[in-house]
Amino acid sequence: MLTLEDCRRFYADEVCFSAAIVSPVAIFTCTSVRDAQVEGQIPKTFASRAFFKLKSVRLDPHDPVETCILHGSNVCVSSGALAASSEAAAG
Repeated sequence: MLTLEDCRRFYADEVCFSAAIVSPVAIFTCTSVRDAQVEGQIPKTFASRAFFKLKSVRLDPHDPVETCILHGSNVCVSSGALAASSEAAAG
């Protein structure tokens, strides 16, 4: 089981990843990767269907911006697409 910290170590130089919704199923039982700060925002975000705008996941610290769908201090689900140079470096 990879935790957010494992991902940070493995992808130490990467702070943004392309992402997409594969299925609208919301089963999430892994308590070791839950973030109490964003956990309360999840039902509201799903109800608004904002998750369907998902384009990237950001691990860089930043203030909330318009593209943040679900924003926390350690992770941000964003509707902002990555720049082409970031995607090429990540792939």
